[in-house]
Amino acid sequence: MFIKHRLKRVRKESFLHRYETNGESAMKSIFKSSFRNVTAFACAVICTTAAQIGHAQERQPCIGLSGALTGPQAFTGLAARMGAEIAIDEINASGGVLGKKLVLKVYDDGGQPPKEGWPPFANM
Repeated sequence: MFIKHRLKRVRKESFLHRYETNGESAMKSIFKSSFRNVTAFACAVICTTAAQIGHAQERQPCIGLSGALTGPQAFTGLAARMGAEIAIDEINASGGVLGKKLVLKVYDDGGQPPKEGWPPFANM
């Protein structure tokens, strides 16, 4: 008799007992609460990502060109710049990219390799 009473008391004080509500099993209740937490987290991630995507689209698309516009190899850089300008003018005349006009940003490197990484396109 004492053992049965002791077992009932242990069951009531067990970890899973506090999740049992309205006749639901403890595992079902735990699954529901963790499903709610995961769903809330997913909604929060989607909302913040959507806000960042909308903010990123405010910038105007640009094309960067780094070439020798001066120095002994200037003929190759000038030809590349003229070709890029013609292509961008044609794209902009047909409506641009996603309704936005392209911009060409040109950097004259003088035919020399950059000394400190790629600073010309860091602020595009």
